Amino acid sequence: MKICRPGPFRPHQPFRVRHWGRAGRVVSIPLLLAGAVCFGHASIASCQAPDKDTSEAAARVLAGMVDRLSIGDAFASKVRQRVWLRGREVVGQGTYEQAGRGSGQFNLQVNMLDGDGQHALQQISDGRLAWTRQQIGDQLQLRRVDVGRLDQWVSPSASNPLLPLLAGETSPRPVLTSTFAKLPPSVRVGGFVEMIENIAFQNRLSLATGRLQEQRVWIVTADLTVLARRRIHPEGDDTWPVLCPTRTVIAIAQEDTPETRFGRGLPVRIEFYSDPLNEDDQVDESETPSESATRVPERQLISLLELHQVRPIDPPPVERFRFENQNIDFVNETDRYLNRYGIELTNRQSRTLRR
Repeated sequence: MKICRPGPFRPHQPFRVRHWGRAGRVVSIPLLLAGAVCFGHASIASCQAPDKDTSEAAARVLAGMVDRLSIGDAFASKVRQRVWLRGREVVGQGTYEQAGRGSGQFNLQVNMLDGDGQHALQQISDGRLAWTRQQIGDQLQLRRVDVGRLDQWVSPSASNPLLPLLAGETSPRPVLTSTFAKLPPSVRVGGFVEMIENIAFQNRLSLATGRLQEQRVWIVTADLTVLARRRIHPEGDDTWPVLCPTRTVIAIAQEDTPETRFGRGLPVRIEFYSDPLNEDDQVDESETPSESATRVPERQLISLLELHQVRPIDPPPVERFRFENQNIDFVNETDRYLNRYGIELTNRQSRTLRR
């Protein structure tokens, strides 16, 4: 069964999946999916559905979250991920830590156990080099992005490479465009910032409010645009991979937690959902023909990611975000990021990436 990944170098769970647009390459992705405006879990209540176009309001909420994640204060949190794959649930636990203040320094670690053994993922960046270390059983993959080089070679005025995917949308989302434009490329690689950028510029957005347990949250729903779907899967919707997310829902804290007086504007839960299931997959023999005809197709929750025990911390020293590669071969993906901005490396520049 094919699974897809909509953007490079983003938080992901360690299962073998295929990378969009690069046939034959096996990587891992974040199976963090979402469904309707109201979350599909009983822990979220009092969801207020929008009765008008809320795309601009949703864009402002995402822009505020990006500010908190990129130039806000340092913080740490526990991470919990649940993935539903082939009828079974796999749970992962980990941590997230960032220095904030525009440093681009973060460390995300998740460990998962399933019947095939233990899987581990680490994404870490010191603002100069960003690494992804992924272990699936005995197999180890290591990738690197020279984010410091991106700051040298990408012009501050370079346009967002994802903007064409919003062609035909009612809103150009200037608030999001300006938010990301003020960030150096090194801060936009990896972690939650890149995840949100991919979501923001590949999806139609809407905003609602609700509660996650007792916490008041904004709920941003993001549906893939037609152009994004075509880029991701040119074969068309008839063969769309079942485990390829087409809707994402993000719950964002509206207020600080009383215990820490911190957390407003940060994500607390991200869900990823599939396309609506085919009618053949939703057969209910107890339904009458009229009930079956009016039933709204359901989406499959594939995965969810939760940030909990979020707390402010003193900015850690940069050494805490440095990755020590112990002579393991790695793939340098810096050129792939440069290509997104239409930049072709000279031979001399290419040689510097192999050092």
